[in-house]
Amino acid sequence: NNFRITATYRRYFDWLPSDYQQQFDTRLIFSMPKELNGFVNWYRNYKNILRTGDDYKFLHSSFSIVRPLLREDIDEWEGVFGTKVHVFNMHKTAESSLPMAVHWLCEIASDIAHHTCHVETEERSNKTYKDIAEELNTRRSTLDAKQIAASALRRGVLNRTDPRIQENQGVSLQQQIIEHIHAKLDEDDANRTTSNSRLPTICLSDDEMQELWETSLQMQQEIMPDDAEGIQEAWEHLNKKKYCEVDTATLLMQEDWIEFFDDLPGRLNVRPRQR
Repeated sequence: NNFRITATYRRYFDWLPSDYQQQFDTRLIFSMPKELNGFVNWYRNYKNILRTGDDYKFLHSSFSIVRPLLREDIDEWEGVFGTKVHVFNMHKTAESSLPMAVHWLCEIASDIAHHTCHVETEERSNKTYKDIAEELNTRRSTLDAKQIAASALRRGVLNRTDPRIQENQGVSLQQQIIEHIHAKLDEDDANRTTSNSRLPTICLSDDEMQELWETSLQMQQEIMPDDAEGIQEAWEHLNKKKYCEVDTATLLMQEDWIEFFDDLPGRLNVRPRQR
């Protein structure tokens, strides 16, 4: 055969937060018709649409519905194309220390990419997967800040009609707003002394987490049986904060946040538009 078909296996409980991040990373807070869903609300809507099979909601949802890879998909592809589908286990990448794209290439097509694989294997990658994990954590906290900003605009806590905001609604202004919120979140976190002063959050329930685990385990058993030990260890060391979102309704009733958004327009570096 002169072609190869590959699919990528990622643990379901890892893939879902990543899918959420990819969908909302690039959205402008000023152009959202509704509040930016945090992960919990997004996940519940996502599960409801998949569970009910509602085609209208599937096509007209405010976010993309991406169904995870299933064993039946692989079987169908193999039947149609008459060739084996190679399933790439992206979790092995951390063991090889190769960049993911190179690891994929060397596993799938090492016979035609032997020089690249040899060079990369010798030199390795300077970026560790601890660095990548830290980048993902930063992205998530940035999404928290974006969710707070979008909610503040929709609820009127951040005055959309202020000329400094109304006339400069773009990527640059959004970035400034998010950076200011990010700084306040970091400051609040550093000043917290008791559990009662923690950032208000909403998290998946124990039942939802159990369902997430069972679905992940079923997919692993069907698609990547060799990952049994890895998925168990990953679940036991799971950062459950990934499955929470900021409770913006509660947060934006707090006096310090109301005062923060009252003062925010004056701290933005914007220029009035030329008339």
